[in-house]
Amino acid sequence: MKFKGEDTLSLNAFIYRPRGVLIGYLLCERCAKQVLAAGQRKPAVETPLHATIEQALIKAYQRYITSLDA
Repeated sequence: MKFKGEDTLSLNAFIYRPRGVLIGYLLCERCAKQVLAAGQRKPAVETPLHATIEQALIKAYQRYITSLDA
C-alpha cells in the first residue's frame, strides 16, 4: 500500500503470553488503512480490529500446537 507517497508494508506482532510466543502477521491494505486512521485519532490505543485478529491467531496457534500432539 502507499503511505505518504511511499510503498509500505503493515507488519504487526503480539506476544501470546501463556506460551511466550511472538506471533507476527501482515495486514491487507484495507485493514492497514483502518488501523492507521484509528492511530491518527487515538495514538497508542489498540483498535477492536487488533483484538479480533489476535483472538483468531491465538485460536489458530492453539489448533496448530494441538495437531503436533497427535
